[in-house]
Amino acid sequence: MSDISKRIGVSRRQLERLFGTYVGTTPAKHYLSLRVDHAKRLIEGTRLPLVDVAMASGFVSSSHFSKCFRNLHGVSPQQLRLTVPAWIGRGLG
Repeated sequence: MSDISKRIGVSRRQLERLFGTYVGTTPAKHYLSLRVDHAKRLIEGTRLPLVDVAMASGFVSSSHFSKCFRNLHGVSPQQLRLTVPAWIGRGLG
């Protein structure tokens, strides 16, 4: 955030206020949402192991990943994986 605020010529706090006004959330929550949504696409579109999905989405802990995922989507990554059709291949692995 500091680098971005310097590049656009506003304080970090002002950037956070603007972000909240126009995006409706904090930058940190928005970034977390982007990472979890990326993970959701990987779960739905590949057969990568969930630990690999967590790492590919920027999480260093699979338990933290599961907690964040459940908070945003209402189901665990494992529950979502059970809904993926069997024809989905290995994917990126």
